[in-house]
Amino acid sequence: MRADRYTIHLHNGTNAIEKSEEILVPTDENGFSYQISEVVACIRAGKIDSTVMPLAETYSIMKLMDEMRGKWGLRYPFE
Repeated sequence: MRADRYTIHLHNGTNAIEKSEEILVPTDENGFSYQISEVVACIRAGKIDSTVMPLAETYSIMKLMDEMRGKWGLRYPFE
């Protein structure tokens, strides 16, 4: 279950709430759908790299995650 709404309370320096605003954020049950949507958009635009999540950034994140797993001694069954 993910939150789909947030309430922002504005204060004027005291504990009294001056104004409240509820923000609705539609969620998707499958987190991969955002990635799929970006891939489809890139393909349609003839792009081979995303400006939202460039391949170089993906490599950097994966390298960091592999380093962390190495320090923890975490190995996946297929490794």
